[in-house]
Amino acid sequence: MKPHQRIQPPQVKLLNVAMSQLGLDRQEIKDRYGVKSTKELTNAQFDEAMRHFEACGFVYRPSVKNAPKVRAANLIKQRFLSAIEKLLHDLGKDWAYAEGIGRRMFGLEKLEWAAPEQLHKVQIALIYERRKQVGDPVPRRSKRVTG
Repeated sequence: MKPHQRIQPPQVKLLNVAMSQLGLDRQEIKDRYGVKSTKELTNAQFDEAMRHFEACGFVYRPSVKNAPKVRAANLIKQRFLSAIEKLLHDLGKDWAYAEGIGRRMFGLEKLEWAAPEQLHKVQIALIYERRKQVGDPVPRRSKRVTG
């Protein structure tokens, strides 16, 4: 950043946030630096103003809306992983067992790398295994003989 260049729009926003947080009027900044608008401040003036605001008690807190968005696919994967974890607990098995199923079915090294559809199939395989342990047979589709 060159000290004589004008500040960028994100810096103007930060300056306005600082002034509103401290209850300062924009006119004070304009009078102090001899500019018509805060957009006309240079980088050196901006740095000086921010040091002054920080000395007055301004603390920069990024807004929550700028936090990274959680994708819907990740939420679905988390639901499948928690369901798989519950099934493993019911079966008395650990994660290595489920990862073995994922390795056999899809060639995956880690179950966390699986797509939601693959996790669903691993979940179904664990449900079948639990039903076998309990003695509840897996329902089979009957073949109709037409004649």
